[in-house]
Amino acid sequence: MSLLSEKEMIMRYKLGDEDCLEMLIQRYMPYFQSSIKRYRIKGYDVDDMLQECRLVMLCTIQKFDETYNVCFFTYLNRLLHNHFCRLLRNTTTQKRCGEKQCVSYDAFEMDNYVGKGYSQSLNPLDVLLVREQFDCAYDTLTKKEKEAIYQKYYVNKEKKGRNHHLYRGKKKIKDAIRCL
Repeated sequence: MSLLSEKEMIMRYKLGDEDCLEMLIQRYMPYFQSSIKRYRIKGYDVDDMLQECRLVMLCTIQKFDETYNVCFFTYLNRLLHNHFCRLLRNTTTQKRCGEKQCVSYDAFEMDNYVGKGYSQSLNPLDVLLVREQFDCAYDTLTKKEKEAIYQKYYVNKEKKGRNHHLYRGKKKIKDAIRCL
């Protein structure tokens, strides 16, 4: 039965012979294995890639039409290449990064859990605690330390605001002169 041509196997599979599909897959297995070596897709091992090749083979058999005067291998090659490119796009796009880093809610209940997306940013409760502690810390400063903070942050802001206001005035004058 292995002496059948590709076209005969495709016709027999379409008529309901499941063995022809396995024979076609076995015939193209060396090609599948060489194709797998060209693509490295994160999260897919060799068995997963072979399964993807089998799915593409099944779709190719179902879609193949002899009237277009295209060789079956050429059609399979194009569909397999497009399928692997789509897998690469789906696994590397930025907007799907969240799908790869999902963890269960049970993991969040553990006290010492640190997930992949862990950052050292504060949650709202931590921000509130820091604000309360900061208010208490300001009261413990000496008079000179309070004066230094005032000079550093409030006086410099006023100067920057005045300088910006003066700069806007100069810019308006220069623009008016250019228009003349």
